[in-house]
Parts: sequence; structure tokens; C-alpha cells
Amino acid sequence: MHRARYVKDYYEAIALDEDKRLFRDAYHRLEFIITLHYLKKYLDKYFPDGGKVLDCGCGSGHYSLALAEIGFDIVLVDLSFNLLKIARKRFLKRNLDNHAISFMVASSTNLNFLPDNFFDVVLCFGPLYHLIEPTDRVKTISEIRRVLRDNGLLFISAVSLFGVFGVVIKEFSWEFKDEKHGEMFISGVHRAE
Repeated sequence: MHRARYVKDYYEAIALDEDKRLFRDAYHRLEFIITLHYLKKYLDKYFPDGGKVLDCGCGSGHYSLALAEIGFDIVLVDLSFNLLKIARKRFLKRNLDNHAISFMVASSTNLNFLPDNFFDVVLCFGPLYHLIEPTDRVKTISEIRRVLRDNGLLFISAVSLFGVFGVVIKEFSWEFKDEKHGEMFISGVHRAE
């Protein structure tokens, strides 16, 4: 099974839990608060009148919703239909559906349904975590660059190798003894079996 299918199936199965992730404890709320602070800081500076945003790997749309509330128009893209369904309901509930251009089930590696140079801002807060193959990362970055206007803003997050080690050391210390996990300790990549 292709890696994208594992990721899609995983998020389809845990959509309700993923929706709560950014608010389940102080640590995760801090992630949301800090990220939103910097988004608003730079968006206010460079796009004070709003603009078009691609939220690539949007999950259940928490960041998209916050940006819609301050006047941005959003295209939400995610592998998970269930996460997009949660996002859509949230937009409707807050009467912000006029700021949702579309909700699309798609991979970050292929955004061919989106026009070139269309977005003022692109958020990529998830896809790069899950792309193990360098060619897939390059495809994602190429697609994002293609749809982002010149002088647009790109916000990306990634998990560092040290972040992976910290979790493994704390939660899965016995994994250091398992030779089949060598690639994870060398490069930060863990392949599903």
C-alpha cells in the first residue's frame, strides 16, 4: 500500500481526535496560539485587506477558520474527507462559508486542479511531516510554489529529527534496541510495515 494511503486511512479513522488535538492540553493550545500570532502578524503586515489562502493539509481547518474570521478567502485541501467534513461544518456554523472557496480532497503532491499564481498565502502545516520520499517533498514544494503568487507568503511547519528523538526517548525507549528502526534514528524517517 502506498504511504499516502496509510496517512489518509489513519486520518479518516481518527478525524474526531485530530480535530481536538490543538486544544487538548496547554502544550497544544500554545502551539495554536503562537502559530496564529505569527500568521496574523505577517498577514496584517503584507495583506492587511485579506486575500486568497491555500491551506494545504488543513486538517479540520482551525487555522483556516481563524483567517476567514479576519477576511481571508480560503481553499482547504486535505487527504481526509472526514477532516474536511468537520471543517466545512465549522465554517457553516460560524456563517463563514462565504470565505471558503472550496474544500478539496487531494494530495499536496498534486494540486493540478488549482491555477498558477493564484494564492497570496499558502499554509503547509502537515503534509511535509508525512512525506518520506524526497521526490514527494519536492513535488509538494513545487506545487506550492506554482500556485503561490510572486511576493506571496508561505508558512511551513516540519518535525525536526530532534523532535522525533525526544518522543522516542520519552515514550518508546525500547525502540533503540530494535535494529529495524535504524533508518528512523539516522534520518528521522519511520516507514509503516
